[in-house]
Amino acid sequence: MFPEKIFYEPPVLHYELGKQLQEKFAHIPWIAIENHNNIEELRKNP
Repeated sequence: MFPEKIFYEPPVLHYELGKQLQEKFAHIPWIAIENHNNIEELRKNP
């Protein structure tokens, strides 16, 4: 799995798994969001 970008809620980086994923996918843009139920960029993309 190789995503083009990663949408994340900032508090996830307080957890070990979040830190591991951020390190693993450091070469991919990380986009901070407020709520995973409402990702505006994905709603606009048909």
